[in-house]
Amino acid sequence: MLPIKFHIAVYAQWNASIQHDFPHGWQVQLQYIGSKGTHEEYGLPLNGPVWIPGTADAGGTNPTCAVSITVGGTSYNISLAAEGGTALPASGITPPCSISGNENPQRDTLELLGAAQLGSTAQGALINGGTSSLFIDDTAYSTYEAGIFSVNHRLSSVFSMFANYTRSKCLDVEDNQGDVSGITGENPPYPAMDYGPCGWDLRNVLNVEIVAHSKFHLDNHLASYLINNWEIAGVSTSSSGGVVNVTAGQDDSLTGYGNDRPNLVPNVPIYQKAKFRSAGGEANREFLNPAAFSEPAVTPATSTLPLFGSIGKNQFHGPPQVNFNAQISRYWPIHEGLKIDTRIEAFNVLNHPNFSTPDSKLMDGTFGQVSGTSNSPRQFQGSLKVIF
Repeated sequence: MLPIKFHIAVYAQWNASIQHDFPHGWQVQLQYIGSKGTHEEYGLPLNGPVWIPGTADAGGTNPTCAVSITVGGTSYNISLAAEGGTALPASGITPPCSISGNENPQRDTLELLGAAQLGSTAQGALINGGTSSLFIDDTAYSTYEAGIFSVNHRLSSVFSMFANYTRSKCLDVEDNQGDVSGITGENPPYPAMDYGPCGWDLRNVLNVEIVAHSKFHLDNHLASYLINNWEIAGVSTSSSGGVVNVTAGQDDSLTGYGNDRPNLVPNVPIYQKAKFRSAGGEANREFLNPAAFSEPAVTPATSTLPLFGSIGKNQFHGPPQVNFNAQISRYWPIHEGLKIDTRIEAFNVLNHPNFSTPDSKLMDGTFGQVSGTSNSPRQFQGSLKVIF
């Protein structure tokens, strides 16, 4: 479902740069890039649960809770059968009005169906759940800023180099899902709570590419033939780790969306210093410190609003990533325009493992642990080419 006046996304981009050429083919550049997106798509629950504070009346077989909802300027006082209308023991137990697993009768069917009460499980189920029935809004937004420092050496007969370092920050409310198909917000009616690092936010990226040729003027014909016409090239890419969205893994807010995030424990180190090894047990794979996070208390019945953890979306980053590829080749002159090119290429030539992001669900027994790698092992390939 879309709003009556749905705005397409609008993006503005701007940049500024300064360059300077130095002798012998060297050039440096400093560049700033910025962008902002507005009217981006955002998934809202079409029939979301309504938080109802307080506890059910004790002593009856069908205790009720009440909530006031305003629709079109008119206020409605509505009764909700506690626990979906389940009868309570006569001993006087007083359960909270809003509990986990009881979201269906809490759904706001009044505005959609014109019902006189909120609390009919049958009506709540007509428009299914808070995650599968969507209202696609256009209120999300994003920003991106980056500073890029580049050093280049133009291609000469023997040497060229290209290097750049990027320091950037990408923030958004919701990562682009293509066709919006789910609820990603912790508290969907308040999208600003999810304004944080993008899913592809890489704060630091360094790229270096070098190509060198052997070209010496030698009197000895044999030495010149053996030493010249070699080419060595290397490409290195390094970046800070990808984002880690730490979640509680359970419905502590009792809102039914399942995207709750935990609290951060003050004055406790967030990242572990343990080294990664190929073997040695779980302690050697731990990256985030479980002691730095705590499950938020379940929202008490006395709260007027659902409670959420203090951690923002994608607030942490995983292990850094490093990769180095290289190649060595040799041109063998045969006769005039005829020559042979032999080449060996190596991918991940250092055989350096890039570890994947850690388990981000706090209630998991493996929370904070890295369980695998995200790159391939070292690979070689060779080729032979005849040029004529």
